Amino acid sequence: MRDIWVKVRLAVAVMLVLFVLAVVGFVYLAKHRVRVARTQRQATYIREAHQARAELPEPLTLAEAKAEYEEFVRKHTDWREPAEKRVTALRATFDVDRTNGAAASALYEHLWALGRPQDARTVAEQWTKAAPRDAEAWQALAVMCRVLDLEQEAEAAMRELERLGGHESTYACVQRSLVAHDVFDGFTAMREARKAVKLAQTDKEKAAAYHALADAHLALNSQVILSSEERWEHYRAGYEAAKKSLKYQETGRAHLQVYWAANRYLCAVKGRPEWREKDRDRLPHPGEAQEHLQKVLKRWPLYARAWSVLCLGRLDRDDRYGAWSAAKIGFYLTPYDPYRLGMHAITAEYAEIEPDATEARKLLGQVLAGKAAGDWSKVTDSTLREFAGEVAEHKPHAPARAPQVACLIYPYVRDRIGGYSMALWEMSVALRHAGRGEEALEAAQLSLQHPQMMEMSGAEMLGNAALCAAAARKPDLADQYLAQAASRKPMTACTCNDIAWQIALFGGDYDWALKQLEHAIQAVPDNLGYQDTKAYLLYKKGDYAEARKLCEKLTDAGAGGFAVGYLGLICEAEGDHEKALECLRRVEIPKGARDAEIPREFKQVLRKLEARAGKQKA
Repeated sequence: MRDIWVKVRLAVAVMLVLFVLAVVGFVYLAKHRVRVARTQRQATYIREAHQARAELPEPLTLAEAKAEYEEFVRKHTDWREPAEKRVTALRATFDVDRTNGAAASALYEHLWALGRPQDARTVAEQWTKAAPRDAEAWQALAVMCRVLDLEQEAEAAMRELERLGGHESTYACVQRSLVAHDVFDGFTAMREARKAVKLAQTDKEKAAAYHALADAHLALNSQVILSSEERWEHYRAGYEAAKKSLKYQETGRAHLQVYWAANRYLCAVKGRPEWREKDRDRLPHPGEAQEHLQKVLKRWPLYARAWSVLCLGRLDRDDRYGAWSAAKIGFYLTPYDPYRLGMHAITAEYAEIEPDATEARKLLGQVLAGKAAGDWSKVTDSTLREFAGEVAEHKPHAPARAPQVACLIYPYVRDRIGGYSMALWEMSVALRHAGRGEEALEAAQLSLQHPQMMEMSGAEMLGNAALCAAAARKPDLADQYLAQAASRKPMTACTCNDIAWQIALFGGDYDWALKQLEHAIQAVPDNLGYQDTKAYLLYKKGDYAEARKLCEKLTDAGAGGFAVGYLGLICEAEGDHEKALECLRRVEIPKGARDAEIPREFKQVLRKLEARAGKQKA
């Protein structure tokens, strides 16, 4: 009997072991199938992204852009009433319990999305009084005070954040990063954002930290001192940080940031097959950016900032009509906001819709002069600075009339902000593109009077002043500024090449430009792009023999760029019209290249040569 019980126990034990092994095996196989499926999805995604070759959506036609705008207006003719009802409902919930963080956060975000920063600040103040230990409330108050240029109140809110979480709290580091981003100190913004990432504990803190890190990367990629490869690295890092922020907390602002970062990343690798090949496993799918934006617009169709970001994204893709449509919708939502009104004016100029452009310029002038209906005494310096920056950054997109828009704001910036360095720096860029060298130089010189900015970005600001001096036909002064910049820290080869290229395009002292370009060529002798710029400068100077020799060397080396076009211009100047026509027809303009980046002689000379050839055939 005893042997039977032993055998039964042994059989049960064996069955249990087999059962456990079966369960473990089943779990392992299930996980393995999940891993395989995930790997297959990733492989499919990567293959599709690679096959798509990072191509962006096709630009809208004028008819499609008008239809987009008219459809929006039709759907939201009475948008203010339902929007106000939603705000009223949230406010009622918030007034019952002001410690309700979810209601406070939603009300705050809705007011901000509707372009009511004063009301959003009031809500944040009430929230901090009711819940003085809620870090999110103090962060909201700090953000709104910064948006409204209330520096003392913003600093007080940040000190409270530091007190709550210690001097190195996540939220304090995030706020310092965002403030540094606002004053264009990208390196400080990066340092503080990385601290925030290390300190973050909760999902909400991690989302805020990665959001600040993405902003810092996207700010750094516009720094003058970075090479194009370094900017590309920051575009990629900014996109990846934005995705992490969205992973930890899904908000409209996070979706908007992923759209912007993905769009900039895709634009950066467009036309660069070597970068695209290197990043093929990381590139966002071409439709991904648009999907994130659609999520924002579906939830908050009246979010004026989302339409502004869409406008800038379309400008990056050289989609003139699409940019105009998005800017006009933003203008429809906030018809007297100087920033959105200014973007509407710029895009109307760019899309060559003259009635819209004329009307928008006129209204912008009235707003800036304080003559438009409404209270514009609360227009903030940061709003003007942001608008000035967009004018400067997107100036090359616009045709020759657009400088009128840029210059409308200049006297107001100068009189209101006085020595505010970044606004003046940005306006000097816009004025230089407008062909107003003297005023550009005046703005650049005023920007140099700000000690804090000179300490942070002195070399770049002096380099900008040198460029403005060259545009103003003052090469000696430009030499002085460049020497001062070099004494602070070495000017990068990229900056020297940029200065020489601008002078080649818009005119100036070609000898001075060639001297600066030599610094770049000595630093990076293998960079054919710098040799390409030198060839164009030699042609503009009239040194055809030397320019021809360099162009032939570049074309034999298989250089990209416009070397074959410069060779055509030289041949035409020397009377070899047949070869000139052949060379100019071989010029390959990069897809999406801006008009201001293409030597205007290419089209002019090609048109003349084709007309000559047509007459000879006739």
